[in-house]
Amino acid sequence: MKGPLHALAFTFASLIPSAAADWRSVMLHPGWPARGTSALATGGGLQGGYASLPTPPFDVVADQPMIWETSSASMRSLLPAEGAWYGGQIVGMSALYQVGNLNDGSGLPSPVRWQGSAETCVLLPQDRVNYLAHTVDGTAGRQAVGSANHARTGNRNAILWDFDSASPTVLHPAGARWSYATATDGRTQGGRVFFNTFGQFHAALWSGSADSYVDLHPAGMRRSEVHGVADGVQVGEALTTQGRARAMLWRGTAQSAVDLTPDDVYQAWVYATTGQYHVGTTYTLDVGSRATLWLSDDPASAVNLHHFLDDGWITSTAVSASMHDGKLYISGRGSHRDYLREVAVVWVLDNVPAPGTLALPLAAAAPLALRRRRTTRP
Repeated sequence: MKGPLHALAFTFASLIPSAAADWRSVMLHPGWPARGTSALATGGGLQGGYASLPTPPFDVVADQPMIWETSSASMRSLLPAEGAWYGGQIVGMSALYQVGNLNDGSGLPSPVRWQGSAETCVLLPQDRVNYLAHTVDGTAGRQAVGSANHARTGNRNAILWDFDSASPTVLHPAGARWSYATATDGRTQGGRVFFNTFGQFHAALWSGSADSYVDLHPAGMRRSEVHGVADGVQVGEALTTQGRARAMLWRGTAQSAVDLTPDDVYQAWVYATTGQYHVGTTYTLDVGSRATLWLSDDPASAVNLHHFLDDGWITSTAVSASMHDGKLYISGRGSHRDYLREVAVVWVLDNVPAPGTLALPLAAAAPLALRRRRTTRP
């Protein structure tokens, strides 16, 4: 049905014909023998994640840490040749570094850092006396964040790594039962914390120490957590008392919480932010998950990135975003009719306009995507 909104969108898109043309999506999945792929991070114009591949000597399928240069043909492994490593994933990236977790068959993951090649892999320092099973979840600047099991209680504690320090910093607030740090912008850290008095996880923000912990939990919500941090902005999710996920944004306090969930979706999550643009997933009962970009702190600014994929894509999720050389990179994954498992994808917006000028063209272009953009398979 072509009502007033459709007519308005058509007018805006006609005035700004380049709005959709600047977008391109690239399937990063290289095909067989990779069973599945996922782009979990982006930074410096690259994408990082994993590919599920047969692993010698018995060809057991395992995740391998992979990096891409915005094409399926560019996929290369960052698994070190030396050592007993047999698999792992890249889970976070900045312009200079990649971080992830490697497996050696012991059952305990090892957090590591790279600078673009397998040869640059170094272990992140661990407190093996007081903690076990360290894992890293994100990086920015010269920081990385994650969590580890406390040796006495067995509970996860939030951890901060400073690349200039020989030992990690414990972010776990006094009196908390569990804590996880999942994102950093190089100055602040975000995640979630569980106190017995809460009864559920609350979104958390730190500034480099356990004492700096700030509770970001929005009033009236059952549970909340931070997934992404950048330039004073925190993004994540909150669960309503009815059990529905709402996409959330904060600016340093619980009182600043903004619900980014568009009116016409059932659930929504925000996984990453550049500080200006936010990415995640919206879910509707009729079509399922759709990768989504928010152009501002307004739920009405949401753009359905699934429109810029070809007809073979069934569902999609956006999990990371970064700016590089004037381009916006958004990495993620989705289900495609040609593959049994989810596969990696990246969206690229070339020639990003000045702040504030992008919202109108994209918000207008997205509803018009009845003619879908072709997904590139270089």
